[in-house]
Amino acid sequence: MLKFKKGNNQFNFRSVALFIKEDHILIQKDLKDDFWALPGGRVEFFETTADTVVREIHEELGWKVQVVRPIWFIENFFQIGKTNFHEISTIYLMKILDHSEFNPNIEFSGLEDHLTFKWSDISELSEINLKPKELKSKINNLPSNIEFLAVGQD
Repeated sequence: MLKFKKGNNQFNFRSVALFIKEDHILIQKDLKDDFWALPGGRVEFFETTADTVVREIHEELGWKVQVVRPIWFIENFFQIGKTNFHEISTIYLMKILDHSEFNPNIEFSGLEDHLTFKWSDISELSEINLKPKELKSKINNLPSNIEFLAVGQD
């Protein structure tokens, strides 16, 4: 996986999935964190970001999925504990090919013990600690072409 640490600084290269179903988006939370994020994971050497997001969703949820199109390319600066992060992510609009279970606003486990997921109502995103927070206002108005965002979290 592409992550590099130097002192209390870390760089991550991630690929992220945006699933929208019946005015809900799929979000995930690591059990040790106090915030939610879109699901995804770190890119491996010589792996495209599109291949990464398909692999990560299969590893985390067991779902067969397909990339529809890239939505955002994000350069994100944030801090967790004493670690400063610089993270580059490609966010893809995704389609689920083989999973039909849909229980809005109910947390469920994936295949990795440290993650929990839920389908969150888009109209209630303002009440959720979603990171990066800038996505809350952008989910309702997806760009027609890939959009670059540079964001910092508080």
